Amino acid sequence: MCSRTGRIMVVCITLSIILQTIPPAYSRSADFYNLEIKQSAELGESVVNGNVIRDLQFYAGRIYIGYGDIISNAGRVDAIYYDPNNNTISSDAYDFDECAVFKYERLGSKLYAPGTESTVRRWDNQHPALGNLYIRTDQGWSKSTPIVDVWHMYDVEEFGGDLYVATNYYSPCCAGQGTDSGDPLAPDICVSGAIFKTSDEGLTWQQSYAIPRDYLTSTACYAISSYNNKLYAFPSIRGGDYCLVYYDPEWRYENILNMDNIKGIAPIKCNDKLLLYVTIDGGQGQNPTKTLYAYDGTRAEQVNLTYHDGTTEIILSKEWFIIDYCIETKSIPPRESSKDDLYMLIGIRTTDGERLFIVETKDLQHWNYYKVCDIYDGTAITRPCAIEASSRYLYIINNGGVIYEMRREASTQDGDDYFEQPTCSP
Repeated sequence: MCSRTGRIMVVCITLSIILQTIPPAYSRSADFYNLEIKQSAELGESVVNGNVIRDLQFYAGRIYIGYGDIISNAGRVDAIYYDPNNNTISSDAYDFDECAVFKYERLGSKLYAPGTESTVRRWDNQHPALGNLYIRTDQGWSKSTPIVDVWHMYDVEEFGGDLYVATNYYSPCCAGQGTDSGDPLAPDICVSGAIFKTSDEGLTWQQSYAIPRDYLTSTACYAISSYNNKLYAFPSIRGGDYCLVYYDPEWRYENILNMDNIKGIAPIKCNDKLLLYVTIDGGQGQNPTKTLYAYDGTRAEQVNLTYHDGTTEIILSKEWFIIDYCIETKSIPPRESSKDDLYMLIGIRTTDGERLFIVETKDLQHWNYYKVCDIYDGTAITRPCAIEASSRYLYIINNGGVIYEMRREASTQDGDDYFEQPTCSP
């Protein structure tokens, strides 16, 4: 699977995709459309106030909303979702033991929710933190056996019939490292990162790998992804250690990008490629840059996007940023040769402010670009947070809790889908 403003100016925008170092088999073709989005529903103030919205995930006809607060750590969050059939916000009436659940992950027939910020935090050696994984089936929600001393759980992945979670956890400080936990009640505890594994859906856990740390560098593991019969994990950066690769039973550090000055990597699975959204250190006093790479298991090739507005050219590797991405599996109607569609919600910084686009591809050869506009009074979609796709619709949610919907219509050509393509109003 390709499992994740200002007012828009009315101009004829031409976009092209330049794959500078991609092999010749990659096409440079691209189509460009306007895109009209309507407001469908809005979260209540009790959900929006004080919380951050991070994710949308389709499951069982519902779109679950990842949100919460990891700053003030106030209260519990609920399993809330948007029902696209009647444009309403509802709840499973299940309270997570978390201040935040930022991510949902659909694996097979189940929905998983890693607990981002447990309500049970470490206070001393007698009161350890408890990290939780939540599992949704057609029977409802359940909670795994807590992992002792896990502070944050960021991601979950299935590999070889087992589940792996990427975490931030408390570990004993090595001699001479001093105190680094920030917790006066637990001065001998350091914050580190680890990967945990379960073979029984969270009934029991074992530590698969603990990420080393030193006195000056705290560590965490933020993402984990299976690809091409391997399991990859992406920790916080330690020198040239940018990626962990699992060679059962051990993990090895590998610099799969063969480059330095990386600040972070976010993996995106897209059919037969693993896309790597890379943050590169911009140097002293400079903002970091964002770059996209396509990795085939052996080498990574840079994907360079170029944006044209008719008079100027902006290299998006310097000006663009991915807000979110999502995957739409082509299962309705079923087609044996079909590929999953990858949608990226992209913001572009220009002298006129930020512009919003959706970029679509299924093969990294042909790209569709959609300029997003609002069908109401011209008010732009400010600070969008997440995007999700169903077989006929795309959805965007912003930080104010407003959900926007774009309809998809069936096409008569080759069984593919297409988007309605109205012109943005002035």
